[in-house]
Amino acid sequence: MPFAKRYEYFEVRTMLQGAEGVVSPVTGQAAHSRILHAKSVAGSGGTQDAVMVDRTNLRPGESGRAARARGSVPTSSAFPNLLQQGSAACEALNSPTGQAALAVFDDPAHLGSNLRLTINVPITREMGFLPASGAPSLHVSTRASTVVDKTQNTSGVRLIIDRAAAGLVMHIQTCIPLGGAAPAATWNVISKPGDVAVANG
Repeated sequence: MPFAKRYEYFEVRTMLQGAEGVVSPVTGQAAHSRILHAKSVAGSGGTQDAVMVDRTNLRPGESGRAARARGSVPTSSAFPNLLQQGSAACEALNSPTGQAALAVFDDPAHLGSNLRLTINVPITREMGFLPASGAPSLHVSTRASTVVDKTQNTSGVRLIIDRAAAGLVMHIQTCIPLGGAAPAATWNVISKPGDVAVANG
Protein backbone atom coordinates (compact mmCIF):
# COMPACT_ATOMS: atom_id res chain seq x y z
CA MET A 1 0.00 0.00 0.00
CA PRO A 2 1.40 3.44 -0.86
CA PHE A 3 2.43 5.86 1.86
CA ALA A 4 0.88 8.79 0.00
CA LYS A 5 -2.85 8.16 0.44
CA ARG A 6 -5.88 9.48 2.32
CA TYR A 7 -5.64 8.71 6.05
CA GLU A 8 -8.51 8.36 8.51
CA TYR A 9 -8.38 9.80 12.03
CA PHE A 10 -8.75 6.41 13.75
CA GLU A 11 -5.96 5.01 11.56
CA VAL A 12 -3.47 7.73 12.51
CA ARG A 13 -4.34 7.47 16.21
CA THR A 14 -3.66 3.74 16.00
CA MET A 15 -0.32 4.43 14.30
CA LEU A 16 0.69 6.88 17.03
CA GLN A 17 -0.30 4.41 19.74
CA GLY A 18 1.48 1.52 18.05
CA ALA A 19 4.72 3.44 17.58
CA GLU A 20 4.90 4.80 21.12
CA GLY A 21 7.99 3.53 22.91
CA VAL A 22 9.05 1.45 19.91
CA VAL A 23 12.58 2.09 18.66
CA SER A 24 12.91 3.73 15.28
CA PRO A 25 14.11 1.40 12.51
CA VAL A 26 16.25 4.32 11.33
CA THR A 27 17.80 5.80 14.49
CA GLY A 28 17.20 3.22 17.22
CA GLN A 29 15.57 5.89 19.42
CA ALA A 30 12.20 5.23 21.05
CA ALA A 31 9.18 7.10 19.67
CA HIS A 32 7.66 9.60 22.12
CA SER A 33 4.72 11.44 20.57
CA ARG A 34 2.23 10.55 23.26
CA ILE A 35 4.36 10.41 26.42
CA LEU A 36 5.93 13.84 25.79
CA HIS A 37 3.61 15.82 23.51
CA ALA A 38 0.00 15.06 24.52
CA LYS A 39 -1.57 15.61 27.93
CA SER A 40 -2.99 12.69 29.86
CA VAL A 41 -6.74 12.94 30.44
CA ALA A 42 -8.69 10.67 32.81
CA GLY A 43 -5.84 8.19 33.09
CA SER A 44 -5.02 8.03 29.38
CA GLY A 45 -1.42 7.78 28.23
CA GLY A 46 0.37 11.08 28.00
CA THR A 47 2.18 13.69 30.04
CA GLN A 48 1.25 15.86 33.02
CA ASP A 49 2.12 19.43 34.02
CA ALA A 50 4.58 18.26 36.67
CA VAL A 51 6.37 16.03 34.16
CA MET A 52 6.60 18.86 31.62
CA VAL A 53 8.02 21.24 34.23
CA ASP A 54 10.53 18.62 35.40
CA ARG A 55 11.65 18.07 31.82
CA THR A 56 12.39 21.76 31.22
CA ASN A 57 13.61 22.91 34.64
CA LEU A 58 16.70 22.09 36.66
CA ARG A 59 16.11 19.97 39.73
CA PRO A 60 17.43 21.28 43.06
CA GLY A 61 21.22 21.13 42.98
CA GLU A 62 21.27 19.80 39.41
CA SER A 63 23.83 21.03 36.90
CA GLY A 64 22.97 21.88 33.34
CA ARG A 65 25.09 18.98 32.15
CA ALA A 66 23.25 16.51 34.39
CA ALA A 67 19.91 17.90 33.21
CA ARG A 68 20.87 17.44 29.56
CA ALA A 69 22.03 13.90 30.28
CA ARG A 70 18.54 12.96 31.53
CA GLY A 71 16.88 14.56 28.49
CA SER A 72 16.04 18.02 29.79
CA VAL A 73 15.18 20.59 27.13
CA PRO A 74 14.59 24.38 27.29
CA THR A 75 11.03 24.15 25.95
CA SER A 76 8.45 21.39 25.63
CA SER A 77 4.93 21.59 24.22
CA ALA A 78 1.93 19.28 24.32
CA PHE A 79 -1.54 18.94 22.85
CA PRO A 80 -4.33 19.05 25.46
CA ASN A 81 -5.18 15.39 24.79
CA LEU A 82 -4.37 12.39 22.60
CA LEU A 83 -7.46 12.95 20.46
CA GLN A 84 -6.36 16.38 19.29
CA GLN A 85 -2.83 15.13 18.70
CA GLY A 86 -4.10 12.32 16.48
CA SER A 87 -6.41 14.65 14.59
CA ALA A 88 -3.62 17.16 13.98
CA ALA A 89 -1.30 14.39 12.77
CA CYS A 90 -3.96 13.08 10.41
CA GLU A 91 -4.59 16.54 9.01
CA ALA A 92 -0.87 17.01 8.42
CA LEU A 93 -0.53 13.69 6.58
CA ASN A 94 -3.56 14.44 4.38
CA SER A 95 -2.42 17.97 3.56
CA PRO A 96 -0.80 18.71 0.18
CA THR A 97 2.48 19.12 2.06
CA GLY A 98 2.14 15.74 3.74
CA GLN A 99 1.15 13.94 0.57
CA ALA A 100 4.05 15.42 -1.40
CA ALA A 101 6.46 14.36 1.34
CA LEU A 102 5.08 10.84 1.68
CA ALA A 103 5.42 10.36 -2.08
CA VAL A 104 9.20 10.30 -1.50
CA PHE A 105 8.72 7.16 0.63
CA ASP A 106 6.93 5.60 -2.35
CA ASP A 107 9.62 6.54 -4.88
CA PRO A 108 11.47 3.36 -5.99
CA ALA A 109 14.66 5.42 -6.29
CA HIS A 110 14.80 5.64 -2.49
CA LEU A 111 13.64 2.13 -1.65
CA GLY A 112 17.07 1.05 -0.38
CA SER A 113 17.57 4.01 1.95
CA ASN A 114 16.69 4.58 5.59
CA LEU A 115 14.64 7.77 5.42
CA ARG A 116 13.60 10.39 7.95
CA LEU A 117 10.84 12.87 7.06
CA THR A 118 10.11 16.11 8.91
CA ILE A 119 6.82 17.90 8.14
CA ASN A 120 5.68 21.30 9.42
CA VAL A 121 2.04 22.09 8.64
CA PRO A 122 -0.18 24.98 9.79
CA ILE A 123 -3.40 23.77 11.39
CA THR A 124 -6.38 25.02 9.39
CA ARG A 125 -9.35 22.70 9.92
CA GLU A 126 -9.74 21.18 13.37
CA MET A 127 -11.88 23.23 15.76
CA GLY A 128 -9.78 24.12 18.78
CA PHE A 129 -6.62 24.36 16.70
CA LEU A 130 -7.65 27.56 14.94
CA PRO A 131 -6.02 30.73 16.35
CA ALA A 132 -9.42 32.48 16.11
CA SER A 133 -11.40 29.72 17.81
CA GLY A 134 -10.98 31.21 21.25
CA ALA A 135 -10.06 27.83 22.70
CA PRO A 136 -6.43 27.59 23.88
CA SER A 137 -5.02 24.27 22.73
CA LEU A 138 -1.30 24.47 23.45
CA HIS A 139 0.43 23.57 26.71
CA VAL A 140 3.99 24.88 26.94
CA SER A 141 6.65 24.45 29.62
CA THR A 142 9.84 26.51 29.50
CA ARG A 143 12.96 26.75 31.60
CA ALA A 144 11.95 30.30 32.51
CA SER A 145 8.85 29.23 34.46
CA THR A 146 7.68 26.53 36.84
CA VAL A 147 4.09 26.88 35.58
CA VAL A 148 2.80 25.40 32.32
CA ASP A 149 1.43 28.08 29.98
CA LYS A 150 -2.04 27.11 28.71
CA THR A 151 -3.05 30.42 27.11
CA GLN A 152 -1.88 29.89 23.55
CA ASN A 153 -3.49 28.30 20.51
CA THR A 154 -1.88 25.57 18.45
CA SER A 155 -0.87 27.14 15.15
CA GLY A 156 0.78 24.12 13.55
CA VAL A 157 2.11 20.62 13.94
CA ARG A 158 5.52 19.03 13.36
CA LEU A 159 5.76 15.35 12.51
CA ILE A 160 8.97 13.34 12.33
CA ILE A 161 8.48 10.03 10.53
CA ASP A 162 10.98 7.28 9.81
CA ARG A 163 10.92 4.55 7.18
CA ALA A 164 13.42 1.71 7.05
CA ALA A 165 15.08 0.67 3.81
CA ALA A 166 12.58 -1.48 1.90
CA GLY A 167 10.15 -0.83 4.77
CA LEU A 168 6.40 -0.97 4.29
CA VAL A 169 5.48 0.81 7.54
CA MET A 170 6.03 4.39 8.56
CA HIS A 171 7.18 4.94 12.12
CA ILE A 172 5.90 8.18 13.69
CA GLN A 173 8.77 9.20 15.93
CA THR A 174 7.12 12.31 17.32
CA CYS A 175 4.21 14.71 16.81
CA ILE A 176 4.69 18.16 18.32
CA PRO A 177 2.23 21.09 18.53
CA LEU A 178 3.62 24.46 17.44
CA GLY A 179 2.62 27.87 18.78
CA GLY A 180 3.07 31.46 17.73
CA ALA A 181 2.68 32.50 14.13
CA ALA A 182 1.45 29.72 11.84
CA PRO A 183 4.48 27.95 10.36
CA ALA A 184 5.11 27.76 6.65
CA ALA A 185 4.09 24.41 5.18
CA THR A 186 7.42 22.67 4.61
CA TRP A 187 8.90 19.19 4.45
CA ASN A 188 12.28 17.58 4.04
CA VAL A 189 13.54 14.03 3.74
CA ILE A 190 17.05 12.90 4.67
CA SER A 191 18.72 9.52 4.52
CA LYS A 192 20.48 8.00 7.51
CA PRO A 193 23.14 7.52 8.57
CA GLY A 194 24.82 10.68 7.38
CA ASP A 195 21.82 13.02 7.25
CA VAL A 196 22.12 13.26 3.46
CA ALA A 197 19.45 15.48 1.86
CA VAL A 198 17.09 13.48 -0.35
CA ALA A 199 14.21 15.87 -1.15
CA ASN A 200 12.32 18.83 0.25
CA GLY A 201 9.42 21.11 -0.47
